Amino acid sequence: MPATTMARTWRILSIDGGGIRGIIPAVLLEQLEYGTGKQIAEIFDFIVGTSSGAITALALSVPKTSTVARYRADDLIDLYIKQGPKIFQKKPFMEVSEWAFGGAKHDARTLEKVLDIYFGATKLGDALTNVMVPTYCLETREPRFFKSWNKQNDGPYLMKDLARATTAAPTFFIPQRLMVDNAPMGFIDGGLVSNNPTMTALVECMRYAQPDDSFWIVSLGTGMSKRPYHYEDAIHWRPVDWIKPTIDVCMDGADAKTDYELLQLSRIPGITYYRFDTVIPSEYAKLDKGQPANILKLRSFGERIYQIEMRDRFDKMLAELITLSTQTKIPIQWTELPPELKPFATSSTWASKQSDITHSGQR
Repeated sequence: MPATTMARTWRILSIDGGGIRGIIPAVLLEQLEYGTGKQIAEIFDFIVGTSSGAITALALSVPKTSTVARYRADDLIDLYIKQGPKIFQKKPFMEVSEWAFGGAKHDARTLEKVLDIYFGATKLGDALTNVMVPTYCLETREPRFFKSWNKQNDGPYLMKDLARATTAAPTFFIPQRLMVDNAPMGFIDGGLVSNNPTMTALVECMRYAQPDDSFWIVSLGTGMSKRPYHYEDAIHWRPVDWIKPTIDVCMDGADAKTDYELLQLSRIPGITYYRFDTVIPSEYAKLDKGQPANILKLRSFGERIYQIEMRDRFDKMLAELITLSTQTKIPIQWTELPPELKPFATSSTWASKQSDITHSGQR
């Protein structure tokens, strides 16, 4: 932690997951860069993104030089428009085979090729600002948050591999395998545990904050669908019919819960919270609807947020950000949590968990 005791303001950016709907926050970020005249990595001390939000967060922190990012927000809009239809193209005969033979709806190799183009050999530790990527580990049955300032443990991971892991949404893409402590482990979409990662970001910054620090937060959603699921239909669903609704309910419910928590916390002096999101018609809301016309429509929903629906609040936020953008960046020095502050789920070793599972007869 820096030696200075001067009060600081942590500028936090959080980007939801949402598949192809990730173009919506990219549109808003374009306006932030245009309004401030600076790149996103310059004006935020801490960026967290889940799933497609992680692609955006990571890309905007890829260095071109030691102080300049390789990509701007409009490059990410271009990514969604040009690469989205390729990434979300269904595999041949998928409707017939997806339940009979397993696998996923989309070919992960296409996504991996796109990620390789944008990230190459860039490592998480190379990020121009503090970046965190939520995932979920299948083997340990725990959320795993990769942190750019943890240079020894997380820094060596390639950005493209972490982006692939946090976008591995069940049924859409197969899991990603990463080496953890010299053991191969499977990872899936961080959206299942933290699709709106704003609270996680705030808590992480509080961990490193000084007593008089304050927190200024911008949280960007990817659009909400309000199409209801009806009781009369649900009571007749087969187990397989519950898959998509269950994912929707878990993600939407967790997003709304996080928003509520942040709204209440923002009543406390020292926490400023801006949330930007919109309701989109159900016909445009599918996470993998990658047809060009749908992507352009989603882009228009993002424009509608700052132009019409939340114009006054967006202008207020931008004016504050312009003032805050002159502030010196806040670095984070990695420290290990003391045992009493570690979650119960992570307090035991992987080896002991393996032993517990074996002896309990769960295998």
